[in-house]
Amino acid sequence: STGSVKIWDVHDRGDYVRLVNTSNHDEYLGGCVIQQTVSDSAFCSYKFPPNFVLKGGAMCTIWSNQSQALHNPPSDLLWKDQEAWAIGPDVNTVLYKPNGQATTGLNNTTTITRRLNLIMGGLVQEEYHVTR
Repeated sequence: STGSVKIWDVHDRGDYVRLVNTSNHDEYLGGCVIQQTVSDSAFCSYKFPPNFVLKGGAMCTIWSNQSQALHNPPSDLLWKDQEAWAIGPDVNTVLYKPNGQATTGLNNTTTITRRLNLIMGGLVQEEYHVTR
């Protein structure tokens, strides 16, 4: 079902994307795709090998070529054809089922909304909302 598999982290220099299985049950990811878009344009797509299973409670890291990580399935998968994962404020990283249905995503946008509210007596209240 892949519903319990979440994108846990996208490395800030593009070395990896890390997934976690938040359930106690094994999840079949064979044929699933991690797709990144930059400003809504396709950047890269990684397709899991057939029969790939992410064990319950386990993490899986998909390393880009620049990371020089070792290919050690099922915990570490080296994507030799991709120099680096996309990084930056306009990047979206989404896990899709083989049928194209999105299951989980991570918006790399770190949005800081700064509101200045003048309150009685000239006091200034600042609110920071950081979303990731």
